[in-house]
Amino acid sequence: MVNELDSEELKARFERKEKFRLIDVREKDEFEAGHIQGAETIPLSSFKENYSKFLTDPNENIITTCRSGGRSMAAAVFLESRGFKNLSNHEGGASEWHLNEYPLTGEGKVIPSSLRHMPNLT
Repeated sequence: MVNELDSEELKARFERKEKFRLIDVREKDEFEAGHIQGAETIPLSSFKENYSKFLTDPNENIITTCRSGGRSMAAAVFLESRGFKNLSNHEGGASEWHLNEYPLTGEGKVIPSSLRHMPNLT
């Protein structure tokens, strides 16, 4: 089961110094414009082909994020189908994080996606 957490809970996990990996599935231009510090990027457009190069422990605590929570939920569900167990989705994503006035790296912008359609992750 994929858990959901909002920006306040994600920030609290950072503050408690919990061990987790934050995977941002937005495209490269979105990620570079502004992302949550400590996030790693695996764009959803190439997620199916590349996730296993970076995510090798199915018991690792993984939180997925994107602009608003949709693409990151798709990635989390995909990981769950591949045997990953400790998954959470950051509902609201970078947009909610920014609205809460939490800092973003880079230019600190949340820009629209360049994706034209959702990739098939089945």
